[in-house]
Amino acid sequence: MQDAASVFEDEDHEDEYEEDEEDGEDDEEEEEDRSGQRRPPPRGFGKVQPRNHAVEAEEILPWKGLGSFARATQRSLAATLDKLRGSGKERMTILVVGKGGVGKTSLINTLLGEKARPTSAFQASQSVESVLVSRKASQPDFRISYIDTPGLLDGDSVNENALSHLAEFLSDKSVDAILYVDRVDTYRVTACDRQIMLRLANTLGPQIWSITMLVLTHGHITLGPPDGLNYRKFTAQRAEQLRNAIREVAGPSQSSVSLPVTVVENKRACPTNSMSEAILPDGTIFVPQLLNKLADLAIQGKSLEHDALDIAFDVYSRKRRRWVIPIFLFNAFLLRPLLIKQIRKDPDYN
Repeated sequence: MQDAASVFEDEDHEDEYEEDEEDGEDDEEEEEDRSGQRRPPPRGFGKVQPRNHAVEAEEILPWKGLGSFARATQRSLAATLDKLRGSGKERMTILVVGKGGVGKTSLINTLLGEKARPTSAFQASQSVESVLVSRKASQPDFRISYIDTPGLLDGDSVNENALSHLAEFLSDKSVDAILYVDRVDTYRVTACDRQIMLRLANTLGPQIWSITMLVLTHGHITLGPPDGLNYRKFTAQRAEQLRNAIREVAGPSQSSVSLPVTVVENKRACPTNSMSEAILPDGTIFVPQLLNKLADLAIQGKSLEHDALDIAFDVYSRKRRRWVIPIFLFNAFLLRPLLIKQIRKDPDYN
C-alpha cells in the first residue's frame, strides 16, 4: 500500500480556510442546497409535520484540507486512518452537538483543515437543520463525515424542535462517535446544560454516552485560568465538571462511561510548535490527539444505529401520549358542560 502520509503531503494547499471569529458563531447557518425529498418520520416518534428541516443530501468531496496541516500532523492523521482501516472500518461518522455559539461549526472546519461550513459572528438564524459534511481521503481510501447540528438551547430551555428534527435526521444513519462541545472558559455547569444532557439521552438513548467525547473550545484562554490554577489543572477541573454532570443525569447504568476530553483552539492564529503544528498553551498538539481519540471510540464502542433510535423514539412517544387521555377527560367532563351552560345563558340562544 502506498504510504498514506506521502499522499497527504501532496494535497492541494490552495483551499486553506479563513476562519471567522468564533465568539457567538452561528452554528445554525442555513445550507443552500436542500434535498427535494422527505423521508417518512421514524417509527414511534409521533407526528412530524411534512417539512424538510434536515439537509439530507450528502456531497462527498476530496479531503483537500489534509494538505493544509503541517506535515507532522499529516503523518499522525495518516496513522489514525490506517488504524481505522485496519479495524475493518471504511468510514467514520461523528455527531457534533452542544449549545449555540460554543464553536461546533468552527470545530468541524478545524478538524477538516478547510472551511467546509460557513460561520458567523452573529446568531441570526433560527434554523433547526442538521447538515452532513463528508470528505474522502485517497490513501487509505477512507470517508469521514461530521453531522453539524444547530444549538440545542432556545432561550433558557431546550430547543425541542431542533432535537426532534435531529432525531429524524439520524433515523437512517449510523453514528460512530459523538462530540459534546462546550467552552473551556465557562466556569460552571448550569441547569440548562443539564437539561440538554438529559433531553439528548431521552431522545437518542442513554447509550450515547458510551461513544461520547467532550471537546472544550477556546483553548487559548484570553485572561488565563482563574484562581492561580495552572493550565492543565484548570482544564482537567472543567472537564470533570461536565463528566460529573453527565454521569448524574445519565443515572447508575452510565456511571462508568469514560467520556474522554480534548481541548481545542479553532482560530487560525493559534500558536504552533517548531514543526508548525497548532498547539495549546501546555504544548498539546490537539488536532491529531482529538482524531485519535475519536478513532478509539469508533473502534471500541458500539455505533448508534437507527434501530436503537427507534426504541428511544418509542419511549418518548409513549411519554407524550400519557397526556392525551387526561386532556380529553378534562375537555369532556369540565370544559364542555361549562361552555354549554354559558351558551344557554346567551339571550340570542334558541
